[in-house]
Amino acid sequence: MGDFIKDGTGAGYLARVDVEHRLRVYATTESEISHESESNNRAYTWTYAYDYDANDTILWLKNTSSSHNLIINKVGVSSDTTTQFVAHFPKDTVYAGTLVTGVNVNRSSNNPADALCYGNETGNTRGDIEVQGFIAANAFALIPQDGSVILGIGNEFAIDLVTAGTMGIVTIRGYYHKVD
Repeated sequence: MGDFIKDGTGAGYLARVDVEHRLRVYATTESEISHESESNNRAYTWTYAYDYDANDTILWLKNTSSSHNLIINKVGVSSDTTTQFVAHFPKDTVYAGTLVTGVNVNRSSNNPADALCYGNETGNTRGDIEVQGFIAANAFALIPQDGSVILGIGNEFAIDLVTAGTMGIVTIRGYYHKVD
């Protein structure tokens, strides 16, 4: 029989260690966005669709939290026209366009997002490019950011479509994480 590790509480719980001194465990894992949505009610989507012109910023997002980073998990892009998309980081935008309210994906919460978001945003200047590519007409491109895009306090993120179309759609999904 293998060794055992006591839990240290005096309750008598034991963890079994095999003959090679390895602890056998079973774990349940969840994504960070799922955890933030369930535990802290701070996961959101922002989406906007409209008849756009060439080089329009379809969706612009700014983190307005004073204590949390906004982590971008996924971006979805679609157009009725074959076009290039450009995800970029504008700065100091004097925002204009149509206000978009973040939707809390934890439907048991009405906790609002600490963000400004505008569709058909016309006040920004294209900043550093994060990623760009092409999508076919009437197709959908999912850009899995997997938390690699982090908007610190006051940082901005935007998605532009280059070729004019009659319907462009952008969705950004993200969650907040406390700044250490």
